[in-house]
Amino acid sequence: MPSKPVFKHFFKNRTDGTPSIANSPATTPITMPVSQTELEPSISSLDSGQAWVSVKGKHKRSNPTDPTEERNPTEERETNVELCEKIKKGVYHRRDKRDAAGEVATTLKQHHNEAIRMYYKRSTETDLSSWCDPQDNSIIMRGNKLVGSWESKDAYLGAHFEMLREDVTRPLREAVTWVKNFPDAGEESEGGGNIGIYSKVHVSGITFSPRGMGVRIVFSLNKVGKNIRWEQSKRLLTGSIIALTPSSDMFQTKCIIAVIAARPLEGLRQNPPEIDLFLDPEQLEIDPMMEFTMVEERSSFFEADRHTMKALQKMMSEPQFDNVDIINDWPKNANASLDKSQESALRRIMTKGVAIVQGPPGTGKTHVSVMSLKAMLDNMSRGEPPIIVACQTNHALDQLLRHVAVFEPSFARLGGRSKDTDVIKKRTLYNLRQGKQIRVPNGMKHSAKIALDNLTRAMSEALIPVEMKTGLLNYKLLFNLRLLTIGQCESLIKGNSKWSTVDPALDGDLALKQWMGKQLVSNKKSFEQDTFSYDYEEADLEFEQLKELEAENCAQDDDDDFESLRGHHVSLWDSFVGRSTVSDDEVRTLLTAQDLYQIPSKFRGAVYNYLLRQVKDTVRTFIRERATEYDRQVINFRAGGWERDAVLLRGQGIKLIGMTTTGLSKYRALVSALSPRIVVIEEAAETMEAPVISACVPSLQHLILVGDHKQLRPRCAVKELQYPPFSLNVSLFERLVMNEVEYTILKRQRRMIPEIRRILKPIYGKEIIDHPSMADIAVRPPIPGLGGCNSFFYTHSWPEGMDEQNSWMNHMEADMIVGFFSYLLNNGITEKQITVLTFYHGQRKMLLRKLREHPQLGRSKTYKVVTVDSYQGEENDIILLSMVRSNAIGKIGFLDVENRVCVALSRAKRGFFIFGNAELLCSESKLWSKVISIMAGKKQDLPITGPKCRVVFRVPLVCKNHGRKTWIEEPDDFETIHGGCQRKCGSKRSCGHQCYLACHPFDCNDVYCHEICTKVLPCGHDCIQICDDPCICTTCKVEYRGLVDFTAMAMSQSSDSSADNWKGATTRLDEFLEEQQNGQVAMPSYADATRGSRQNIATTTNRAKPAAHPQHPVAPQHSEAKSSRAKPLGGLENTVKRMIFPRVSKKPVDPAEPVDPDEPVEPVDTSNGLLIDFS
Repeated sequence: MPSKPVFKHFFKNRTDGTPSIANSPATTPITMPVSQTELEPSISSLDSGQAWVSVKGKHKRSNPTDPTEERNPTEERETNVELCEKIKKGVYHRRDKRDAAGEVATTLKQHHNEAIRMYYKRSTETDLSSWCDPQDNSIIMRGNKLVGSWESKDAYLGAHFEMLREDVTRPLREAVTWVKNFPDAGEESEGGGNIGIYSKVHVSGITFSPRGMGVRIVFSLNKVGKNIRWEQSKRLLTGSIIALTPSSDMFQTKCIIAVIAARPLEGLRQNPPEIDLFLDPEQLEIDPMMEFTMVEERSSFFEADRHTMKALQKMMSEPQFDNVDIINDWPKNANASLDKSQESALRRIMTKGVAIVQGPPGTGKTHVSVMSLKAMLDNMSRGEPPIIVACQTNHALDQLLRHVAVFEPSFARLGGRSKDTDVIKKRTLYNLRQGKQIRVPNGMKHSAKIALDNLTRAMSEALIPVEMKTGLLNYKLLFNLRLLTIGQCESLIKGNSKWSTVDPALDGDLALKQWMGKQLVSNKKSFEQDTFSYDYEEADLEFEQLKELEAENCAQDDDDDFESLRGHHVSLWDSFVGRSTVSDDEVRTLLTAQDLYQIPSKFRGAVYNYLLRQVKDTVRTFIRERATEYDRQVINFRAGGWERDAVLLRGQGIKLIGMTTTGLSKYRALVSALSPRIVVIEEAAETMEAPVISACVPSLQHLILVGDHKQLRPRCAVKELQYPPFSLNVSLFERLVMNEVEYTILKRQRRMIPEIRRILKPIYGKEIIDHPSMADIAVRPPIPGLGGCNSFFYTHSWPEGMDEQNSWMNHMEADMIVGFFSYLLNNGITEKQITVLTFYHGQRKMLLRKLREHPQLGRSKTYKVVTVDSYQGEENDIILLSMVRSNAIGKIGFLDVENRVCVALSRAKRGFFIFGNAELLCSESKLWSKVISIMAGKKQDLPITGPKCRVVFRVPLVCKNHGRKTWIEEPDDFETIHGGCQRKCGSKRSCGHQCYLACHPFDCNDVYCHEICTKVLPCGHDCIQICDDPCICTTCKVEYRGLVDFTAMAMSQSSDSSADNWKGATTRLDEFLEEQQNGQVAMPSYADATRGSRQNIATTTNRAKPAAHPQHPVAPQHSEAKSSRAKPLGGLENTVKRMIFPRVSKKPVDPAEPVDPDEPVEPVDTSNGLLIDFS
């Protein structure tokens, strides 16, 4: 077998003065690092701003011929450099003329746009102070100062950096500690919580992407113990941090931190699954045979905070702000369509350097923001820098920009996760670039691209010895790396020449193969596959929700492929390994022999494995050194891209730029380069202080904060950081209010009907009032089927439970909500008009599952079931609130957090219905006691319609047809009605027959009629079929659909009235009968049928093609026709009607049948309210 050309590069270009093999004396192999000792924790910082705890160790190296020899550290470093240069020379030997271009610049070129380039300079060690005390492993952090001013900018920025870093890293540290203490435990073990554990992790390849060098790994779900629906799972999200440890170590001495670079679904669905990681260059691994264990903590998300921490680092070196006068003149056209409080807020926004506007629910915060932006844009001079607008979510940002697009087309959106394809998507930065040639003099992007290509080529060639397609090692490579001497190589050549006719000088790998003999084993790439039958982990999120989460936390661009890591990929695997194993000391002793054939054959496999490890160590050293440079050029490439974007945005005269608050940190370099003077932050009270700090670029003159500190606070992954002295969940908005900075409150709400708004009085008092339109039933119509009762609190004592992730849930409460949900749909409400809110993720998953398993609801995929924390800023016609908590020990958890309660109580426009344990809430929460007291009618501001007491043990339903009241006490009670009451319908159908069903809210004509048809057919005969079946004259053998004579149609096609016409007509009838008997019908759900969606149902038919058969026999007699009622004809539509109510008798009923006087008919009585003393 001829040798591979690349191996010649390593052999041919040895330029250290060593003569050729033919006349060179023996040399001693160079030893590679083989052990690590005295491990200690330290801080590692990546160029991209990541900060985490890593583990570095002190290395010992020894001469293979003398294991006791101590080497000088300086000599070790020189040896490493020398070996790397050997590889480099071999790699670049065909590109000697381009070596200069291959050398990558390590410093940034001087350029006028220093705002971008300075931002990307590597942080110094002083930027990241040590925060882990090696003596007692305690965390040293400064607290937050809520009242008063900070002593210095450094103290202010440093404190927030430390708290944010702790919030990001602590969950993973605790997960690593748990796995370290319980190395054999799986995820199902007690105490595992939200920890994800993945075993049998192997490196399978390296990807050279413009986003960075990605390490592709495969892993096993053995410790998960279940299949995973990755498209709905929060596991291993892009941007999360994970910890790796050798499986033989299990975090006892070594911990490697990585960031998930991409999680392509096609890779995750493989068995075993695979993902891509970003690692610190100093810890990058290329050995595919090394087995790791991977750990994640699923409650935290690193990527969102990484950009903010990086921005805080850079702000340490930025100058202080200058004092700038804000305009005193009131802008023209600034007060259109505003109420008094909104006009006051607008005046504050336009005239104050730091403007704070508090907007309670439904008071028009977004409207005020839009009007202020319009006023500022109308008064903007040519050439002024753009206004920056940031929102907490992509949905809120799109909503705001849609309003802006009405009066200002020159805006841009940073970040690509926009669902608005008509307006906003066209204004993303990605789409603005399309078709434009943008030149940046002395720009960094082109030079960085050349450097990345050269580095990719160099490292790809260096990886060839461990590439999957390479095969056996070549002795020429081993000689060039000083792992074999000249004498040892000559012994291989001589031994091979006895058996091969091929030139031994050219056949490098065959020589080793011949020497190895039976000790060489082919190592096929295969992994043990996980099989968990049909046991699947419960879904965390819907697919679109998961993509939204990744997009918001990663500030995803359209040109950032977060699904996969694109670039040149090198697959790694050892194609051959040795069969035997002995210690390295013994191998080094064996390698002192100059004739390798003197080594006993049983030890040759161990020698080969040792040499393979040394090659990997050499390649690893080279790759890690070049990976550091690769990371630098990735940063230069991104900075060059933003230099281009800055030119683009200036050139197109963009007046307003929108992004999420995460993007505010990610794009800070670009924003700073545009020198904005005005920054508007929506939902500022829900945003941590650190991201808002990062928005304060040196050019800033005017900061506008819009939000409501009485609603949701910022979220912390570490619960302890929410409390003093840290108070990380206190926003800058709230802290300024606490320090008595002036602000304006919006007061008139335009969302809730008065009976819902009144329950917010314990939170806002008299600060909010209703707009007159909220009392107009034309604007906010009452909820059908409830008799004017548009809100209630259904109280119960069903016990709570806990799911696998230790999240609270309540089975019976979920069943009650699903039954009420179905009742609302039966009364004409659509799925899109209802949102089910809950405080707990476990209950959310249970509600979704029960809704989809419900026989009348399961087909819909549009159910809105969300947690309170993810619903701020949203609203819907009807809100069903699941409280979950119900116990005897007085624990209510999240329900005691006033900010969360405020959001939960203020999302509904027309109907608000609470399900929970009111007695528990009253005893454990002063806020809930006041809310329930209002709903029980013990306070003023009573509802206008319906009962005064809205706290009930039974759900009051009112039939809109008969006005009868039905009380639902248990979930099963909903099965006794179908949206109406238990009385017979009795309404007359369009056919003239009476409806025989129990009361229902839908049209009687949508139900199959079983009466005998009364029509007289065009042929003169009476129809004897079932009413809703097609009319068929069995005498004339003619079927009529809508009184269309099939026989006449057939006859009209020919003037011949012979027997052929009769045969054609009867054949069509026979085919029709056969079609009814053999057709396969996909039955629709009850919900579809009862809403009268005939056209939609009809599209589900999948009829079988009728077989040809003989002419139909003599028409049946009248008595036989009557017997056909058991199998009436009529196609899919009538079949559907017959299947709507399987429990209802099909016998026609007398509408005049008297109602049983003993049947309970209970009025809505306020005495049925909760028996609690509210005094």
